Amino acid sequence: MRPACFIPVVLIFFGILSGGCNSSSKEASSPPPLSSVETTQLAALTQKVEKEGLAPLVKADVPLLLKKGEEAYYVANGVELYEEKSVRRATRGAGVGLSIRLVKGVSLQPHLFQSHPVIDKEMSRVDEGQLVVTGKRIVFIGTHKDLTADYRKILGITPFAEGFRIEREGRKTEELLKMKDPVTPLVYVTYIINHLSLAE
Repeated sequence: MRPACFIPVVLIFFGILSGGCNSSSKEASSPPPLSSVETTQLAALTQKVEKEGLAPLVKADVPLLLKKGEEAYYVANGVELYEEKSVRRATRGAGVGLSIRLVKGVSLQPHLFQSHPVIDKEMSRVDEGQLVVTGKRIVFIGTHKDLTADYRKILGITPFAEGFRIEREGRKTEELLKMKDPVTPLVYVTYIINHLSLAE
């Protein structure tokens, strides 16, 4: 039986991301979608992988201790990890003027003001490291933080021009991986989920 993550992950080829990142540590959510060139490359690589399959990497070239029966198929360096953060902005409030009559011709007008903080969501750069795609999971190995996304816990993957966003079961905030070549890992992950991971 296919895992619960099958349908949303297949849809990564049609995703348009509503939030993302660029080079600074904190960014507004507005990354560009895959370009027409990247979309063409994705389609071509998908056809090739569907026809030829994937060849596992030599274990010596994998910067990760693999589990029993696990094989790695892709490694990338210089990958940046972003996480969704809540940011407190300037306060907003509303005032109400109240006129109190004291004596004839004299009034007191205290100003009542209530304010509340404005909480926004933005993608914040957390770390930089290596990305490893195996037959069981996506792994980010950073200098300060690691991330492991088991395929059966992934609810969706949304691509954009410089990476992809991962939505995982049981996690309220989303993670975003930024890299020079998002096409290859996207194709590999989709193939693995649709074929290899189903047999495990």
